[in-house]
Amino acid sequence: MLFRKSVFASSIVAAAITGNSAVFADPTSQFSWMLPKTVFDVTATYTLKGCSVTSDGKSSLSMGVAAALTPNAVPDNFAGRLHYSTSDLVQNFKDNSISITTYSGTDILNSLGSTPNDETATVVGNILGGVTKIASIVLGAAAAKKDNALPCPFLVQTLVNEANDLPKQQANLLSLQQQLVAATDDTTQKNVSSEITAVQNLIAQYTKDITFQVTVTVDPGFSPAHVTDTTSFNNPYNRGGTPKPIPSNGLVSQITPTLPSSWLADPINNPSPLSSGTLDVFVYLDFANSNVKVDADPSGTFTPRGIQQYFIYREPTYIPVLVWWGDKNSNGNPLPPKQLMAPQLLPFGQFGQDRQLPFQAGTFESLKWSVTFSQFGEMTSATFTSQAIVTNATNLFQTEASIAGSIAAAVQTANSAETRATALQGQADLIYQQQRLAQCQASPPACTSK
Repeated sequence: MLFRKSVFASSIVAAAITGNSAVFADPTSQFSWMLPKTVFDVTATYTLKGCSVTSDGKSSLSMGVAAALTPNAVPDNFAGRLHYSTSDLVQNFKDNSISITTYSGTDILNSLGSTPNDETATVVGNILGGVTKIASIVLGAAAAKKDNALPCPFLVQTLVNEANDLPKQQANLLSLQQQLVAATDDTTQKNVSSEITAVQNLIAQYTKDITFQVTVTVDPGFSPAHVTDTTSFNNPYNRGGTPKPIPSNGLVSQITPTLPSSWLADPINNPSPLSSGTLDVFVYLDFANSNVKVDADPSGTFTPRGIQQYFIYREPTYIPVLVWWGDKNSNGNPLPPKQLMAPQLLPFGQFGQDRQLPFQAGTFESLKWSVTFSQFGEMTSATFTSQAIVTNATNLFQTEASIAGSIAAAVQTANSAETRATALQGQADLIYQQQRLAQCQASPPACTSK
């Protein structure tokens, strides 16, 4: 018999099971693994675009907001540690073998079987982002003397000047680059190049001064539903315990930042006049448009789930993630809501379907199967071989394997032609094996081994 546990960056589930000889194992021995769940970092970037005085003397602050998502797979502590005992493999006149591998550093299920192939799934931490949305925010009452009113007097005036000057410097840079292209002598080229470098440095300094970011890790049902400056944006949270229900609208995080104190001219006596919610970013899971239906709780909420006993893995559900500046369901108070990026389809094992794999063969039956998973729990390939003299082939899957093309393309695969060709070939092989499995299930006598 083969019982082993190794750790390497592969992602295969495989087994070769034959019913023919008597074997024995230590009944206290068992091997364990973790299932993945998906969390993601939301980074909101705020930029001061400028400030001016309206005709009635009020300050008009122009702010830009951009958002980005970075998905990550982490062990699902709520689902707990799954295990398989070697004593379950011991049966007279049968030889059952199994090996287990997990992803290095996480113990997330990597492979189960005796013939794992080295088909490493490299996870690239691509950032999925959107364009900057801009809004003008009219603040407070009119200045006492309209003609002498400073734009946004509560802000450090240097920042206001830099924000107002930035578009001019960007236009200046474009003009200098055009001059450099048209320059015909070395002296002019050197002078223009020097000016370009100076303007680029000035733009970089402006951008640094008038921009601030907040990053929040969203673990649906576990991370705080409302994150403010007072709760620390990078505050570690308890990923164990019992998850909290997610409301029916799918809101998983409301991010409420405030302007940095370094931006304020007098943060104590003249704090920011921005009304509550002006800079809030809202993050939703769009359950209504998931690839398969996610069952709601009796109250209409949604709660992350673990896994039922005797099941081995979960088939992830693909759910769009929405990021808005302002509550998308609001009436435009304090500002009309703006969607910051296109919906991002991510795989969520914690909202997926429980699945099984066969670990034991029938009498005089031989099964060989191999399944490949990504770190997010997506099934990316499957093979199946069956030889049966007396009994029909065991049903391998309760449902067809899901092809993780959309997320693999967005998050995991590189951009080289060779990599894309390999991925397409893998998908073609998976489709062929799925069709072959369906034929074997429909007509076992006509199923031949390969």
